[in-house]
Amino acid sequence: MIRRLIIPLIINLILITAYQQCAFAQGTLNPPTNAVDVSGNPQAFMKTLDQIEPRTLISHTPYLITEAGSYYLIGNLLYTNTIPTNGITIAANAVRLDMRGFSLIAATGSESGHGIHVAFNGGTANPRFNISIRSGVVRGWGGSGIDTSWANDSQIKDIKSMNNAEHGIHIGEDSSVESCLIRNNGSSGLEVGGGGTIRDCKVHENGKGESLPEGIYANSGSKITGCTANNNRIGIWVNEYSTVRDCTVLWNDDHGIHAGSACRIEDNNCGGNANGTNNSGAGIYVTGSGNRIEGNNLTDNNRGIFVDGSGGANLIVRNSASGNTADSYLTGTDDYFGSVEDSASMGTNGFVADPWANFEF
Repeated sequence: MIRRLIIPLIINLILITAYQQCAFAQGTLNPPTNAVDVSGNPQAFMKTLDQIEPRTLISHTPYLITEAGSYYLIGNLLYTNTIPTNGITIAANAVRLDMRGFSLIAATGSESGHGIHVAFNGGTANPRFNISIRSGVVRGWGGSGIDTSWANDSQIKDIKSMNNAEHGIHIGEDSSVESCLIRNNGSSGLEVGGGGTIRDCKVHENGKGESLPEGIYANSGSKITGCTANNNRIGIWVNEYSTVRDCTVLWNDDHGIHAGSACRIEDNNCGGNANGTNNSGAGIYVTGSGNRIEGNNLTDNNRGIFVDGSGGANLIVRNSASGNTADSYLTGTDDYFGSVEDSASMGTNGFVADPWANFEF
């Protein structure tokens, strides 16, 4: 009986001793000398947001940015000037503008330039660079909604640019535009300089009655993927060595996709183009040579694919065309294309054909 009592007592003494040693090892509870100010008040140890990422508030228009850094809005800005100026002018490199979901609006009756504009910096030999604009609405401006054409290596993301007299967005070389909505602008909805990238944008009702009639206009070496271009004068216009892939291009007044030379036009859905006064428009219209046109679906246009020029050497394979009122495939004599399989050769029970065949039905 005594043995049974002694063993638990010994265990309890060991635990109490260990607990006391741990408690006394914590050290003093007095704060360090740098934790209080001269009056004895506690000091903050965490960094503020401005210390992590210093930012400057833009609270009025017109506004001029002359230093690199991060800028932001905390509310909608309404431009009411009667003397033409831009809403926000950027005259520096490495500027990040976060609109935080707010709008930059030119009031009816105001005399406005561009909504957001990168100032000229001496020409193409000395462009500005690294301008980032994101997350807001720009509308109603007498110039372009956003004009960063004098800046290279820039990024625009999550912007809605609408009802501007000129471009919705005009961006310089080696730049990217992503997840933007561009609607009802007078000139090209979206123009990107050479080497540009456009992803997942919606471009509707731009370029009506103007000399710059495109929903999207891309200079040489650009890449356009996952976009929709509907109800513009011309849906998408790309220059040499560009790629258009996985886009939906519908109901444009003239051509759906207009390509120069050495482009890749692949896996697009082009329907109902030649919807305006030019009823000879095509789903895909090509004026150059060396293009690869593959895997596109061409429905209810005036022409499906129209190669207009003497350059030749275009490769046209594995496309499908239906319901086009004039020609499904109007190509040059020097082009290369898979055989055209129509409804008669396909039949109703399957067929054996060239794996590179184009289809017409």
